[in-house]
Amino acid sequence: MTAEQNVPDEENARPAPEALKRFSHSARFPLFHELARRTFYKAVRKSRYWSRFEDVEDAWQHAISDAFVQKPHTFQCTPAMLADPMLFELAVLKYLNKVAFNKLNDTLTTTGKGFKNSPSFDAMLADNPDFDRLYHAHALYAPSTESIVEKSNLHKALNECLSKLTVLMRDTFNLKLAGYSDDTIKDLTQARTEAAVRRRVSEAKADLVKCVRMKSGEAV
Repeated sequence: MTAEQNVPDEENARPAPEALKRFSHSARFPLFHELARRTFYKAVRKSRYWSRFEDVEDAWQHAISDAFVQKPHTFQCTPAMLADPMLFELAVLKYLNKVAFNKLNDTLTTTGKGFKNSPSFDAMLADNPDFDRLYHAHALYAPSTESIVEKSNLHKALNECLSKLTVLMRDTFNLKLAGYSDDTIKDLTQARTEAAVRRRVSEAKADLVKCVRMKSGEAV
């Protein structure tokens, strides 16, 4: 998988500072930020496990400041991403983690705790299960020529069906897709119990399957 395959129509990407600003002030942003931060920390524990907590947190705060305060114009996305909240969030997630990893690598190299030939971000992205799961779950891998129409239609139907779920159910379902434990999801969504989380996920799955089948004309 190449870096170009991760994002559709990357050659059409343009700076989107206003979109970032709107997103940072949206009701969705706090939950997104927590999910993105945890994803970064998980990736660090796998590929830079010797890093100090202070360095990791400094790298993350640098990425947030860089994206939303200092250099929002450096973030780029395609028209398709701007039109699709799910694609937009994943693009922001990837951008934040790339900036944070670059900052952390600089810190590790400067203090002598890193090594000269650190894996590139794209190499880490390909190997890391947290990012891999996120990208795979939202069909960001470039489809084959034979299946591009089918996957495009399925992705459209899935997005439409996801939009019909309640915000709480959709967030719970997306966190589960991202690989978070029931206990973590309980804390992030303020559910009463882990059983409540599992019930939401089960109901979301059932609703999505029914909705997608109806849209595709398949009998339920």
